[in-house]
Amino acid sequence: MKYLIAATLTFFCITTICIAQTTTSVILSKTLTGHSEPVNCLSYSPDGKLLASGSDIVGLNEPDSGKFEIIIWSIDDFKILGHLTGHKDAIQSISFNKTGTKLVSSDSKGEIKIWDVKNLNAIKSITGGNWVNTITLTPDDRYIIGEYTFEKKVSLWDFETGEMISTLNVNQQIGSMDISPDGSKIALSCYHKIQVWSLISNKQLLSIDDLFARGFAIKYSPDGKDLAVGMGEGEIKFFDPETLILKFILQGHFNAVLSVSFNKTGKYLVSGSSDQMIKIWSLQSKKEVKSLVNFHKGTVQSVAFNPISNIFATTGIDKTIKIWKIQ
Repeated sequence: MKYLIAATLTFFCITTICIAQTTTSVILSKTLTGHSEPVNCLSYSPDGKLLASGSDIVGLNEPDSGKFEIIIWSIDDFKILGHLTGHKDAIQSISFNKTGTKLVSSDSKGEIKIWDVKNLNAIKSITGGNWVNTITLTPDDRYIIGEYTFEKKVSLWDFETGEMISTLNVNQQIGSMDISPDGSKIALSCYHKIQVWSLISNKQLLSIDDLFARGFAIKYSPDGKDLAVGMGEGEIKFFDPETLILKFILQGHFNAVLSVSFNKTGKYLVSGSSDQMIKIWSLQSKKEVKSLVNFHKGTVQSVAFNPISNIFATTGIDKTIKIWKIQ
């Protein structure tokens, strides 16, 4: 049974899709355990051979171990290669450099760390504010970009020296950030706003208001032609990154979409939500192809596609990481 609701607005059309599942097969390959805290974030190395996972705080009514760590996993045999420790609060974001030899991470106290992945040690620590919710590197590994949620700013540092280069004063509470594939722009999902900024001119290029944009998730497609935004009421909205005109909407989640990830070709999108569901979407047909319900006991915090295959990882407050394969 298919439901297609089309609403034509001035100059463009918005399509909302709510589709029954197809017969696409999604197989659970492995469940990884090793964290003593809930797992908050995931990142694959560019060659797809390593997976990094960062831990969060348990919760208000449970005792914390205080062990905030990043675990490096081998994807070939799913073994733990090492633990990176040193953060003093919940790890919010992690990202590999283009060679997979270094890792950057950020936490709720605002500390950014640069790690040597092979030797499993911290190279440098950077401080410049509080609660760095998203950390990433430019595609050329020249700059670290950190998004400060409550201080309403984005800062750029030199990756080699740790020197601050510039700061973008966004003037909106930020919740999620992504960098365009060419490294020239960043997209921000702010409180009730979506914005695009130039990393060349350090100026805001585009901004739109959206009542349900709460900063939960934002991601460029691999070709840079789509901008997917996970919304607070459960929708995933797709915008044209050059205009922020709404292209279409995927519906199926019942609560906030906290994380989205494209596969390498842009054919599939995986989404994770506080409704405990993981959904896989075909972006060719704009249909939901599979829904994975209650595989994580609680909120699905993060989802990430392997950059070289149709394998993806999911994680949540149940302290586990699950590895899935689309067939």
